[in-house]
Amino acid sequence: MILDISTFFEKHEWTSQQVDTNVWLSSFATEREEDFDLYVAAADDWLHFAISPFAPRPRPECTPVLYKALLGLNQQMRLVRFTIDEDGDVNLLADLPQTDISYAGFAAVLDTMVYYTEQLAHEVARTATQLGYRSAKF
Repeated sequence: MILDISTFFEKHEWTSQQVDTNVWLSSFATEREEDFDLYVAAADDWLHFAISPFAPRPRPECTPVLYKALLGLNQQMRLVRFTIDEDGDVNLLADLPQTDISYAGFAAVLDTMVYYTEQLAHEVARTATQLGYRSAKF
């Protein structure tokens, strides 16, 4: 199936650029005026979404608390999950099957990722970089 992800972004009133054969990049800002890059990659039968990085690379002394918080959040969130990549960056990921893909499904993933970014990015960043910080949100 050939998808025109750029058209989905345009319909959602987001700009995007195709950065590779099957990879698109867009960005958005939160109410705190923090900017985030959002990647969409088409692979096999799935669309993979990633906000990368979601938070600054954690300080080594902060990682135990951060990792525990991310695992707990993964149990509470719907449609998305946190991961740590090989560079130690925190990423927010989602996947959508390409079978009968629709704009509505694409938009739901984008909206969900923006929602969790608005709710959690600042707190996750503080947990990653401030030793002893404990968020009331998780």
